[in-house]
Amino acid sequence: MRRKTGSKPYASTSVAVAVTQHRDITGLFAKYGVQKWNFATDKTDGIAMVRFEMSPDRWARVMLKMPVEKPDGNPRRGRKPAVNAKEKAEMMVWRALYNWLKVQFEAIEYGVFTPQEAFLGWMEIPTPEGGMTVAEALLPHMDDLPRLLGSGRE
Repeated sequence: MRRKTGSKPYASTSVAVAVTQHRDITGLFAKYGVQKWNFATDKTDGIAMVRFEMSPDRWARVMLKMPVEKPDGNPRRGRKPAVNAKEKAEMMVWRALYNWLKVQFEAIEYGVFTPQEAFLGWMEIPTPEGGMTVAEALLPHMDDLPRLLGSGRE
């Protein structure tokens, strides 16, 4: 099978989507001085993760729910679309993360938030099971927080 000169056989794969989005996020980390980060994907559970060091021994972990496979609907003239619906949705999720991170870093840079305020829900805390984010620890107990914190509002 021949392919057009200059075309990339991998251009519409999930790997290419991830590489492009990781490159953009990595550039953002470099711009704002983040020295350590990593990406991970669990295809079975449909989760992607980016983790980065906010300060020595303080990491933030953002988990992304990836879209499930959906039919593309209406390919024109019977041709397969250049990017299928799932890959397009994955690009949108990664782009949303990039934009969210950019806004957080800019708000920190302008003094609107501290890094702890901007990323509080995503900060990792150690647990016997290996760690969880502040949000993972608190969200199941939101209804009990006023009582637990002694606010008197129950």
